[in-house]
Amino acid sequence: MSGAKNATCLSAAQIEAAKQTHRGPRSNGKLVLSPAGAVAPDHVSNVVQGYAYDGGWMTTVGIPSRKIGSSNATSLPGDFSLGVGTFGYAFLTPACPTCYTLDFDFDTLTLTQGSNVYTMNPSTPIVTSSTSLDISRFVDYGRKVIWYHGASDPGPPILGTQLYYQQMAHQHGGLEAAQRFSRFYTVPNMGHCNGGATTDGFDFLTPLVEWVENGTAPGPVAATGRNFTAANYQVVGTTLRVRSSTHRPPHAAAVPVSATSAFCRQHYSGERRAGGDQSCGSRQRRELCLCS
Repeated sequence: MSGAKNATCLSAAQIEAAKQTHRGPRSNGKLVLSPAGAVAPDHVSNVVQGYAYDGGWMTTVGIPSRKIGSSNATSLPGDFSLGVGTFGYAFLTPACPTCYTLDFDFDTLTLTQGSNVYTMNPSTPIVTSSTSLDISRFVDYGRKVIWYHGASDPGPPILGTQLYYQQMAHQHGGLEAAQRFSRFYTVPNMGHCNGGATTDGFDFLTPLVEWVENGTAPGPVAATGRNFTAANYQVVGTTLRVRSSTHRPPHAAAVPVSATSAFCRQHYSGERRAGGDQSCGSRQRRELCLCS
């Protein structure tokens, strides 16, 4: 940990940066909270989560494209344009469409424009409606849900989805009880819903249909990937890989694709994890598939 960075290891400064990124943001040394995430009844923890250090984290389709931008001086990170388009409308109170996002003061949690001072909106449909842990009506109707999330997602961090699943399960009788109606698969190295040096060719709809219509609970799911090229994704190996999901042990975190199979159903221990979800699609009244 004291040497310089090379092809097989990180420098001490890079290791510390990765730790801080995983830990999540701090303001004046304190945890950063999302006000809109504490409005819904029985909401998941509204502590803003960090990012897992996963195998696809710093590939070209990972963190650089969403958080840093390219080497082009005029290139903007993907999240900048996404945030600027909604910030003044959905996240400030009162709404301020003309406010400049980068003027927001994360120490005081305010934005000043002229003589006007704007604060973080305590509620926004973009966040609030997706944070409740109470899905009892969904469960009572006998419905089933499958979550999946790429461990290298540079948008919504997988640590958020993990925390949501853990806390949701706790509210509904514990992790074993939650298996009656839910599954959560993580996909090592996968970016936002797909992409990256990963096995992102999979079918969750068929096992969901089998579960709902025939009572066959989901198990391992086959997956393939074709993006394992050094030029595009900074990995070396064959361009085509085929894997089957495996069950991760309770303490497992996101790890590089070389160390695990394609994606795994999570059973979480009492360790601190992370939440948030976004609708991906549905089939019939009793089916729902959520993705990153």
